Amino acid sequence: MAPQKFFLYLLSMLFSTEIGAVELPQPFTTTLYGRQYLVATVETVFDLVRTGDYFKYTMRTKGRVLLVEDELYDCSVMAIRDGQIYAVEHKHTSKRNPDRDAFTRFDWSAGTAEVAIGNGRQARVTGLVWPTWDPISLKFKVMTDLLNGGLDEKQVYRLLEYGQLSEWPLRPEGEDRVNTRFGEIPTVKIARSDGKSYKLWFSPGHRFIPVKIQFSHLTAELITNPAEAHKRTLAESAEAPRC
Repeated sequence: MAPQKFFLYLLSMLFSTEIGAVELPQPFTTTLYGRQYLVATVETVFDLVRTGDYFKYTMRTKGRVLLVEDELYDCSVMAIRDGQIYAVEHKHTSKRNPDRDAFTRFDWSAGTAEVAIGNGRQARVTGLVWPTWDPISLKFKVMTDLLNGGLDEKQVYRLLEYGQLSEWPLRPEGEDRVNTRFGEIPTVKIARSDGKSYKLWFSPGHRFIPVKIQFSHLTAELITNPAEAHKRTLAESAEAPRC
């Protein structure tokens, strides 16, 4: 190997080691579906895209209970700075209930967040302490913690939603196996430790993509091939994505 190429190789290795101290989720797309008899159905599509030093994570959900239907859109944009994850913005929309729409924009240099609610209410949160997450970047953070072996016991995450700060205590509930049309998938089960019914199952064999989720009494499971979930490439644009 030529001296110049070898020098560049060493630099790339050093740089990769520095930014690779934290392993990050890779872009993926998965679809989960659940049905409770003939009463209710839910379909959720998770989609993670990376653009330069930014991630955009979306969760699109179609739900029906009896004759009532709704379509929900949740999105979070996150920036990676010095190996740390920062929530940039979050958007939530409901086709049936637009008064519950919400948009949050974080400003970490000022420690603030601007929040706009669909009913016209606006709020400015001050004294914001990092790390604080929105509902979707929180799921990304849990995946990151699992990838890096940092969720071995109960952990409390700070959440900003509708301009209100709260805490989400999560704990691992051990290994579990989820039966799908593609076979049985070994998973790690994560649940809230405050008694509220919310659980997520992540697949270690597929870089901890979500393969099962429990909303209250309704559960959705993976219906797309997990082996094809990561067949995406890094977006070429370096501009920050928007929700």
